[in-house]
Amino acid sequence: MRAAPCAARFACSVHADPDRASRHFAERRLGGLDDAGVREEVRIWIDWLPGGVWGVGRVVDMSARENPNLLREDDWVFRGYEMQDALEAANTALSADLDVSREVGTPTAAAPFSEAELRPRLERWFLDQ
Repeated sequence: MRAAPCAARFACSVHADPDRASRHFAERRLGGLDDAGVREEVRIWIDWLPGGVWGVGRVVDMSARENPNLLREDDWVFRGYEMQDALEAANTALSADLDVSREVGTPTAAAPFSEAELRPRLERWFLDQ
């Protein structure tokens, strides 16, 4: 599942926030190998974005970037208003990456994203407003 391009649906922005990872509503990190056999890390996360939008991000080797705190527009896999749609997008991305890790011989285990994982953070966010 891939949502419409950001520009068509929501105000787009690029985030440079060193503390953002600590505020992800949920995150999975998967270790694996790239096409050349070099270790890489895939991060998939779910965020609650300004305007009441759920965002699902995916990035490979964030620490290898010139600025590892800078999210790019193409890091976003999904943006939308429904939690279930965000969970579906995140779990689809997670499942695809887990399939690839099994195919290349570096099987990794990761629990699927769940509503039970997101709801406490969302409730805390609302209480803090």
